[in-house]
Amino acid sequence: MMTREQLSDIEVATKTFAEILGLTSRRVQQLRAEGLPYTERNQIRLLAGLQWYLSQQQKPPIDLMEARQRRLSAQAQLAELELGQQQGHLINRQEIIEAIQKSLLQLRNRLLSIPTKLSPVLAVEANAALTKNILEDEIHKALTELSVMQFQPQTKKSR
Repeated sequence: MMTREQLSDIEVATKTFAEILGLTSRRVQQLRAEGLPYTERNQIRLLAGLQWYLSQQQKPPIDLMEARQRRLSAQAQLAELELGQQQGHLINRQEIIEAIQKSLLQLRNRLLSIPTKLSPVLAVEANAALTKNILEDEIHKALTELSVMQFQPQTKKSR
């Protein structure tokens, strides 16, 4: 009777390992690519190879019906998203980002134009309360422009 240490030292060729398991040599090569342990001399340690092969056989098989159901579900969700986008219920994230950036750029430009627009008026104004009111009024106008801006999604270009 052989000991475990002696069994773990036995190395066999791919063809021999295939014959032991009733597989083709090509299938054993595929198993090596999947992780079947082998030595530097391209031999398979018999005990380690058998243990690895048996552990792979114990993995639950992929349920084909479940995989098909998940695929159908994903396709249905994708179709719903595309329909929502076509109907205008969904908007592309990048379009939203671009619209916000455009609005903020317009607001920035509008606010930066206030000093140039009001400096002649404020230069001759001696009343601080009136100066404050003029500035607030102009800032409110700029903010009102921002609040009435409307986002219009880009239409898809025909291909």
